[in-house]
Amino acid sequence: MNTTDIKKSVYMLVQSGNLSTQVLNELIQGGKPVPRECELWDYKEQFEADTQDYAKTAKSIASFYNTYGGYIVYGVKETDKDKSFEIAGIVTGEFNLQKLKGQLDKFFGKRLDVSYVEIPYGNPEVTIGLLHIPKRPDTVHTISATRRADDARNKQIFSEGSTLYRTGDECKQAVTFADFEFLTSSRDLVAELEGRQFKKMALLDHNLPDRNFICPHFVGRVEIIQKLWAWLSDEFQYAKVLAGEGGKGKTPIAYEFCQLIASTGAPLFFQIIWLTAKTKQFKAGIDDFIGTPETHYSDLETLLISICQKTGSLDDELDDLSINQLKRLTRQNLQSVPSFIVIDDVDSTEVDE
Repeated sequence: MNTTDIKKSVYMLVQSGNLSTQVLNELIQGGKPVPRECELWDYKEQFEADTQDYAKTAKSIASFYNTYGGYIVYGVKETDKDKSFEIAGIVTGEFNLQKLKGQLDKFFGKRLDVSYVEIPYGNPEVTIGLLHIPKRPDTVHTISATRRADDARNKQIFSEGSTLYRTGDECKQAVTFADFEFLTSSRDLVAELEGRQFKKMALLDHNLPDRNFICPHFVGRVEIIQKLWAWLSDEFQYAKVLAGEGGKGKTPIAYEFCQLIASTGAPLFFQIIWLTAKTKQFKAGIDDFIGTPETHYSDLETLLISICQKTGSLDDELDDLSINQLKRLTRQNLQSVPSFIVIDDVDSTEVDE
């Protein structure tokens, strides 16, 4: 039994959306299930219909979807932890696919196109349930939890804002740059098994200032970065405000998040636009203020002009335009050139602005 060859075969079946005995024939050989779970499949003895179990299933599905796609096989019993499994079968007709899709919408804000069939299998014949989870397309952003889920003992199943992925037989939360870089890559399992490089997304164009000017060494704030990443998958929220007293780290957080988007090549944007109203910045090392390298706006009009300039408009097109005309042009340009825009230091403008 060559596990690498089985993974390659199952990966191709996942990509084609196969829901047939062909999948079971790959995972059950000589009457025995392949004695391990991995990035592509998970065994369950039966389908549990408790609220907490729906949340756990939704967690597994989100992890598979963000990674390579995969299968959950119902009716396979674990007889020796992580070493031995046997076919047990399930009671037919108990799986509620529509409710499961509703739970995915509840916890992750999307009704994923998961599919389920029940297949008579083996000798003596039993019923095996097969749930197919597609692989997330490269051009679609990762899904993240929109709310927290707890088990019956109030122990956290996953947190709000968590972006989950599958590694081995575990569901993990993306934390590091490497995690997010993997999630925005081609996620080609065959390439990984053969020791070849993943195809990475193209790096995004940006006008970010030098890191040394903003924050040479960024530490912590992992939870905030995770929630910002999750926010990108929310189709109903186009803006996010970072608010707090001066010196709390709003600008470094925004900068670090932009670096994450730029380095992973998040597929939602053509470019990153950094706009600041700041004219000077305090430097603790010299105990004094220094001038900023560039100031982009001072009020709403100059802000809109800056966005238009960076999304394709020529300077002479912007002459003598009213605020409403600039708003329309900004909206029109951003439809053609989707951009992630950071508007830094808003509170240094006049109150009316």
